[in-house]
Order: sequence, then structure tokens, then C-alpha cells
Amino acid sequence: AAALGDREFVLRSVRRPLGSARVLVLDTYGELKEAYASADLAVVGGTYGIDHGGHTPVEAIAWGVPTLVGPNHRQHVQTVEWLVEAGAAFVFHSPEELASLMIGLSQDSAALSRSREAARRLADEREDPTLRVYDALIAPAM
Repeated sequence: AAALGDREFVLRSVRRPLGSARVLVLDTYGELKEAYASADLAVVGGTYGIDHGGHTPVEAIAWGVPTLVGPNHRQHVQTVEWLVEAGAAFVFHSPEELASLMIGLSQDSAALSRSREAARRLADEREDPTLRVYDALIAPAM
């Protein structure tokens, strides 16, 4: 939340409508599918802070959502590098850098559109083994 600065946000656990807020912070389990379906941008929070290997950005990319990934993604290095190279993901190293990326992409519709198209293209190609595993095992269970 510190990376959001003075931007209004809503915690999902509070269970109130977004109202004028433009940011929903998912701090509960089991809601990513619905969130990614309508998201403009995703932040993989499990890749920042305590280094436990990181969460995968694959689910967001599978929905064609541009994704911001923190520095702690050692269990997903090749996937993150592939996504960054394709323009579908961006790596941040500090709350300030995260805020800058979020603001920059939200204010540059052409850049956000290019990143969204890259994410959709990758989701359609399904070349990454993690995406194929997601398709085969995880998506049918949702």
C-alpha cells in the first residue's frame, strides 16, 4: 500500500465497494481469477519483501494481464525473463519503482496496450511449460 502513495485504494478483506478508488488490493485467497479477468495491470506481491522464492506471474499472464514482478522470483527466473523480454511483465526493486511503473503505465495508454497485447500473445502461444501446466492442471479446477 505504501507504493500507492496518496492514491485511494480498497482492501478486499474490508468488503466494501470500490467507489471512487481505482485500486483493489487483494489480501484474501481465492479471488485472483475474477480479478485478473477485469484487471488492467497485476502486481505479484509475493515477489517482494521476504524472499521465499516468489509467486508465479503465470496466472496473470494467462489472462492477458501485464504484470509487475518484484525482485524475489528466484523460483521463476526464466519465466520472468521471458515475460520481460516479450514486454508482458516488468520487474521492480523498490516501492518507489513499483509506484513509478504503476503510474507510468496507467498514464501511458499506448505502453499499457502494447504490454497487454504482449501478455495476450504469450497466453495464446502457451510456449512456456508453466503456462501449459496451468492450462492442463490448474485452469480446469477453477
